[in-house]
Amino acid sequence: GGRPGRTVDALVDELFGGRAPSILTVDAEGNDPLVLKGAQKTLASRAAAAHPLSARRSGDVMYLEFEHNRYREWTKVPLRSVVDDLERLGYECFFALDKGKLIRITGCWHESWTPKRAWSNVVCAPHAAGEGACWLQTLRGFAAGA
Repeated sequence: GGRPGRTVDALVDELFGGRAPSILTVDAEGNDPLVLKGAQKTLASRAAAAHPLSARRSGDVMYLEFEHNRYREWTKVPLRSVVDDLERLGYECFFALDKGKLIRITGCWHESWTPKRAWSNVVCAPHAAGEGACWLQTLRGFAAGA
């Protein structure tokens, strides 16, 4: 293993005073699970907004995208466990396919997906009112083929 770098949480604290960005994209060449683990505080900063009656607070991550493949850390960490962790934080996740198509994977996981999917992007949005609802509604629309 290499020398551990700074976490997303540390960078958010240092660069943004702890206020999470609205959009977080991760492309860590197979080390995405480590990056997401180091972003737990940043992602959880909006966990209170998961309740349907609550409003978006300034600094909540409204859109998350990361890459899943069969390399590095992904050989040790199942995608389902990452999706389950994100669901506990109030996010709904989708496989991002070609031509803007999405397949919902939160709450309806199928075991055949892991071995068959050598590479894919995963996009997630929170269950939240206000702007968060717009992000999730848009993703659900693409998943439905709208």
